[in-house]
Formats: sequence, C-alpha cells, structure tokens
Amino acid sequence: MPVRLVSLLGVVSLVTVLLLGGCSGRNATTPPEFAGPKASSPVQAGMRLDMQTDQEAYFAGHPIKVRVSLVNTTNKEINFTTPTSLVFDVLYEIRDDPSVKRWSDGQQFAQVITPHTLQAGAAMSQTLEFTIVRGGPAGLWARLDTGTSVLDTAKVTITIQ
Repeated sequence: MPVRLVSLLGVVSLVTVLLLGGCSGRNATTPPEFAGPKASSPVQAGMRLDMQTDQEAYFAGHPIKVRVSLVNTTNKEINFTTPTSLVFDVLYEIRDDPSVKRWSDGQQFAQVITPHTLQAGAAMSQTLEFTIVRGGPAGLWARLDTGTSVLDTAKVTITIQ
C-alpha cells in the first residue's frame, strides 16, 4: 500500500509540474515566442527599438499582435519622457491606400508628460493588438516618440488574406 501511495504522489507531482509549465523552458513571466518578421531601429541616445509580429500572414479582421521593445544598449541608466501616457505605437500602411494608420488611432491616453527609466542593459516591452480588414500586403513599423525625438524601426511586411 505505501508503494502505491508514493507512486500516486509521484504521478500527481509530475502532472502538476507539466501543467504549471515546469518543462516548457519558460516561467510565468516570460512572454510567448513570436514567430513573425522582426525589425529594429538604429541605436539612438543609447536606445534601440525592436518589434516583431506573432505571424507572417493573417486573415482579414483577425488580431495582429506586435511586440515592441525598447532596449538600453548602454551600461548606464537612461531616463526619458513621453508627451503622453502612450509609449509605443505601431504604424501601418496597406497596399493601394496611401494613408498611414496607427494602433493608437481612436484610443485615449493621459495628456501628461510621463517619465520613464530604463536600467542599464534592460528592456521594456509591450504587446499591441489590432486588426486590418483589407486584404493584401501591409507594411508595419513601431515608433517611440519622446516629444523631442522619434525612434522608428525598419518596416516589415505581413500578408492579410
């Protein structure tokens, strides 16, 4: 009887570890991997802006997720401000439509100068989600606007089916 109890506890422990992600290689704070195209900005004032989509192709009207990260490439703390509570934005343009659209269009942000601190070698990230309802290729890029300078990533192209 004690052997069965030990075996049962071992199985329960193993199942618990698997369910909690113990064998996945990431902990609860690690964001899921993104597999779509990625781009970066040139380093400016010790900061680099990175972006990556979760996929390369999407169905029209389905969510597009873009992870935007700001990386401190120096060994010193960097302090900067943004003119509103908006830190990152994603801009996009669709084939046959010359207008540039923004993730932030139609959203509200606190209209206050917002201070930010980025520790040496650290990064801050945000995942932005939006939809595009027209088919065809779309060009996306991320932006950080501090009010005195703008940091843009290179453009990536995704396909909207």
